[in-house]
Amino acid sequence: LRPGQIVFDVGSVKLHPCEQMDEILGDAIAHVGTHPLFGPLSLARGDRPLRVVLCPSPAHAQAAQQVAELFRALDCEVIELDAASHDRAMARTHAMAFFLAKGLIDFGVEDSLTLAPPSFQGMRRMLDAVRGDAGHLFAAIQRENPYAQQAREQLLAALDAVHRQLQTPADDDSLAIPGSTP
Repeated sequence: LRPGQIVFDVGSVKLHPCEQMDEILGDAIAHVGTHPLFGPLSLARGDRPLRVVLCPSPAHAQAAQQVAELFRALDCEVIELDAASHDRAMARTHAMAFFLAKGLIDFGVEDSLTLAPPSFQGMRRMLDAVRGDAGHLFAAIQRENPYAQQAREQLLAALDAVHRQLQTPADDDSLAIPGSTP
């Protein structure tokens, strides 16, 4: 590597990789953390919009602009975040999708269920998407994201609370799933 080049990663976790690039590449080699929020399956399905998160290095603002222009030229929506904000958001979305999918698969949910109602179809798509991603992603997004463990614990606590609520006699209205907010 030499000055004038730009290094950018395309990983699912940003905090540690961005710190490593800052440490190893420093001011000499321009670098930017990126996370395309799509992969081969979402491209094949034609999912839109294609989003990319950029985590610029404070020392290389110009490089971040150039990388953003590259992704925009590829018809991507660019979202700029610092690495910690990215990882916090991914802990509650990307990591949770993989965590739930792994649990459902290990639980024995089969994607060939003939009695799966429409309410399950979204989960089936999630399972297909997770199965289609590279197998190493599960461990990486769970172990390398410093916020994933807390998100898993919060999800498990919420599920446990629902489970306990179902075990006690209660008004069915208190068990209703809230509708989406506009």
